[in-house]
Amino acid sequence: MSAIRKIQIGMVERLKLFPFFAKFTFRMAQSYQVQPADLPYCGIYVLPEVQTADGDGNAGEPRLKSESMIGISVILRNVQADELENALDTAFDVIMIGLLQDPTFIGFPPVGQYDIESIPKVRRQYVFGSIGSGNETPIGELRCEFSFITKYDYPPNIYDNLDLIVLETAYPSLEAYESTQQVLVPINLQTGDSGDSPDRFARTDQDRDFQWPLFASGDEPPP
Repeated sequence: MSAIRKIQIGMVERLKLFPFFAKFTFRMAQSYQVQPADLPYCGIYVLPEVQTADGDGNAGEPRLKSESMIGISVILRNVQADELENALDTAFDVIMIGLLQDPTFIGFPPVGQYDIESIPKVRRQYVFGSIGSGNETPIGELRCEFSFITKYDYPPNIYDNLDLIVLETAYPSLEAYESTQQVLVPINLQTGDSGDSPDRFARTDQDRDFQWPLFASGDEPPP
């Protein structure tokens, strides 16, 4: 799941806990058509995201800095204009204070849960209109747009792992080694799930009690 999608879900979970939003209908799908029965309504949507290079573009794997936007739509029934604007302003305060003063939302790890680098911009706007099949329900809407800075790293997938090295002596010289028994040592570099190296004999036919020769056959042992 992308960072901005996690942030979106975290915003919904937190706003639902505030008494102001206790009776609200929450949605995260922009395609949802709001109906009068949904009021009061709060929609939280993922808006455009732009990822740009974080550091030198040709140094190492792709590292990107993302500026993502999340939009919040708070819709209330328009009964009295003055009271409606006060209610929309209160909704904005609840959103700003409730989210931006929550260390589990905006803080750095391990307290913060979303790796948010910063919030460089917040934009709000009031929109008034009507909804319903016959546009019979007047409404007022608070639109908030939050910009979030997060980061993504894309390290390469390495498939050509080095699993086995075989060491072989060439005694007494490269020209004469074929006439002399040489020492052959396979070294298994595979690691198990625990991180421990497996038995180095697992990929050879040598017995576990095999003793590597200390000198080549046909030669006298050292004194």
